[in-house]
Amino acid sequence: MERAAEERRRDLDSAVAALRTLKSDVIVGLDAAAVARLDGTGTPWRTDGRHAVVQVDPRA
Repeated sequence: MERAAEERRRDLDSAVAALRTLKSDVIVGLDAAAVARLDGTGTPWRTDGRHAVVQVDPRA
């Protein structure tokens, strides 16, 4: 997390989750089979904003 986000996180008493839409060509954390399946659709799934990832910080 960026520094400001980490500082705000210290004030929370529960886990934090963020849903982030994909708008770039970066694909970190997806397994090769999922990437191959999505690449096979012929759509610009990495940059069209129609797919998302969930980021979770489980610290309580």
